[in-house]
Amino acid sequence: MTNIPSVNDIIKSLVGDDPEIQDYLTEMSLNSKIGELIYTARIKANLSQEELGKLISVSGEIIDDLELADYEGNALLMLQKIADVLEQKVKLELLSVGT
Repeated sequence: MTNIPSVNDIIKSLVGDDPEIQDYLTEMSLNSKIGELIYTARIKANLSQEELGKLISVSGEIIDDLELADYEGNALLMLQKIADVLEQKVKLELLSVGT
């Protein structure tokens, strides 16, 4: 049976040791996770992107950008603002690798 490389192995072979690209991929991964959290919270609150945007004084387009991990600003700060208006908390923690 052939050993199939993981996605991480493929990305590492393409990116190599370029720290700028590694940082970019890390940022994109984090923004994607933040976008998923925002989308899930918005749907659970039964809000449109426009409605959620109004609650934090931004456009629905900004909410769309956040959900698609395409927001140019501080997505974590925006997640906190959204959590505040939805009466939720953002929980950050460091876990051991493999957890």
